[in-house]
Amino acid sequence: MKRNFCIILASILLVSSIGFVSIADETNIDVIKTSYSFSNICFQEQNDNIHISLDKANSYILNTGKPLLPSHIETYTFPSKTKIKNVYCEPVDIQYKTLTKDVENAPAIMQLGTNKIIEARESTELSNYYPHEWYDVTIGHGLYKGQRSTILKIEFYPVKYHQEYDKLMWADEIDVLIEYESDDTILQYDEKYDLLIISPDEFTDQLDTLVTHKNSRNISTNLVSLEEIYDGTYFSVQGRDDPEKIKYFIKNAYDEWGITNVLLVGGIIKLPSRNTHIKVSDDDTEIFVSDLYYADIYNESLGFSTWDTNNNDVFAEYNWEGNTDEIDLFPDVRIGRIACIDENQVEIIVNKIINYENTEAYAQDWFSEIVVIGGDTSPNDEKGIDEGEFVNQAIIDTLTGFSADKIWYTNGRLGGISPTGIQNINNGINSGSGFVDFSGHGGSGVWTTYPHNGSRQTLPTPTGRYTNSIIGNLENGDKLPIVFCGGCSLGKFQADANCFAWSFLSNPNGGGIASFGATGLGYIYIGQYVTYALVEGLNLKIVEAYDQGAISFGEIWLDGVNDYITSINLDAVDYKTLMEWHAFGDPTLAISDESEPPVTPEAPSGPSSGRIGEEYNYSASTTDPEGDDIFYFFEWSENNNSGWLGPFASGETCTASVRWSERGNYQIRVRAKDDHGSISGWSDPLEVAMPKNNVFNPVMWNIERIFQRFPQL
Repeated sequence: MKRNFCIILASILLVSSIGFVSIADETNIDVIKTSYSFSNICFQEQNDNIHISLDKANSYILNTGKPLLPSHIETYTFPSKTKIKNVYCEPVDIQYKTLTKDVENAPAIMQLGTNKIIEARESTELSNYYPHEWYDVTIGHGLYKGQRSTILKIEFYPVKYHQEYDKLMWADEIDVLIEYESDDTILQYDEKYDLLIISPDEFTDQLDTLVTHKNSRNISTNLVSLEEIYDGTYFSVQGRDDPEKIKYFIKNAYDEWGITNVLLVGGIIKLPSRNTHIKVSDDDTEIFVSDLYYADIYNESLGFSTWDTNNNDVFAEYNWEGNTDEIDLFPDVRIGRIACIDENQVEIIVNKIINYENTEAYAQDWFSEIVVIGGDTSPNDEKGIDEGEFVNQAIIDTLTGFSADKIWYTNGRLGGISPTGIQNINNGINSGSGFVDFSGHGGSGVWTTYPHNGSRQTLPTPTGRYTNSIIGNLENGDKLPIVFCGGCSLGKFQADANCFAWSFLSNPNGGGIASFGATGLGYIYIGQYVTYALVEGLNLKIVEAYDQGAISFGEIWLDGVNDYITSINLDAVDYKTLMEWHAFGDPTLAISDESEPPVTPEAPSGPSSGRIGEEYNYSASTTDPEGDDIFYFFEWSENNNSGWLGPFASGETCTASVRWSERGNYQIRVRAKDDHGSISGWSDPLEVAMPKNNVFNPVMWNIERIFQRFPQL
């Protein structure tokens, strides 16, 4: 049985006041004063425990096996050389309540691939109030919303719980004071580049074509070989090993050339990555590689971020033999890798990138489609949620105006006989789409998942495996998607040169233009929490970045990573997720335009009922804020649509016709896009009934019978 009851507090959660005060002395210290107020703490009884929520709180403390408590996170950004001197937070008007049941625990996590469930992470003594503090402060440096920034993250813990006494404590308000020293120095560069390409010398001839293409698009590009880095051609050589020498070169290029994007060219043998050491649990002491190492150049004090703060030559440690390195994780540049093993693969990728951008793929009709593939990632969870499909739907809901090709267990398309699940995936990708999302399990060269509450990974049919060799035979030509590879080790290029995620790019006849995948064991939260964080939470953050206006592959990666870091409390499993989530592709790849989309149309106008077999017309119109021409797309039912129609002038009405062949109730909706490919949201639906419901009229029935018997009348 569930019961809901709430305690209503006097105020709502908001920034009630923000004051900026400059202390005019020799230290040039500025002050921000603000306060956050909280209301509507709610207690929802569910079986043996209580779920606690707080209006407007934007996060939860996610520590598996510990109480699930609401939190609130605020992020402040300052110019790059700003120094945060002090942060003070003071809880005001503390309230208490004794509970009748234990507070619900944070969800368990699953180790994808092995299917091991981790119920609790490292033990924490809960004989006192949890969490112990009212707030936590993290300071970092990175590229944030396109600006080099000092980043201040404050995690507020307005609710505390004493497990031993079932007692709750919360603050009505938290007052905040931040003291910082400003530095508004304007950076000057003798040479300025937007994109740095790093490659072994053997690939430079093929990459010269890409450099010319990028420069022609006003993306100033410099190609530097590994040999030039190691020989000190541009900057003096620093670093204890090859990865650190490369990272120091990127730092110098960042300082001297103002770069914001880095493209690494070559597989692990051609161009090294950084081994990392994250202990998530006793079952996971896997060493995996991370290119985030190259992107996270500076720490919070603008010192070089070595990822080895204890100087023991073991990099990126977290709970590793008792050691943890201090790493802020914020990327200072956008980064991507094309993991080519030879000149032929370099040529394939370069040609794909050039053609994709020259044809403005993001403006083509096929781009506004997404193919999603999922089943039940964690069978037998308490609420019976099919996590793969749940994630797929969250991504569909995020991508404004996209149409979805759903290849799921529940609709029979992932487990079909004719066509099979593999054939449905191939057909979906070969038809063309802007994005593809796989959500399930995997290994370095294979993706798989379970049917609902299944005991074996039998999907997709018939083999239960979608492999890199199948990907290599895709024939979608120039209709190349960005692919999210949700599962374990699907981006493990350090062990498999043709890993699942990379095989989309290396396909010369189609496949994909870019992809994301894990270089090690991945994790998810089980059930309804699957999209909160970890592998699928990060995927969703990246998709949200696209929907919020990011226009390049590197932007959606960087903005997604930043959003993840600033939206939850981080521990070992989050560090692993962020470090292993590998971006395969060109970070400057254009995947959208800065054009504003048309206004979302009203619901289509036309008949709300009719008869099957007859043709009916429906109309829609909208305007474009920049006066661009508009195209319209009517969706008659899930697998029936008008295709893109147009162009029409802004404000001009578009009319489309449809003929239904099956009885039923339908919801017609319409979306619009401009000639730059920017898509509006879907309109509200128009409800249509087929066939029309006729009211029986006995007088007319008798008259019709008479005419049938006496046609001469």
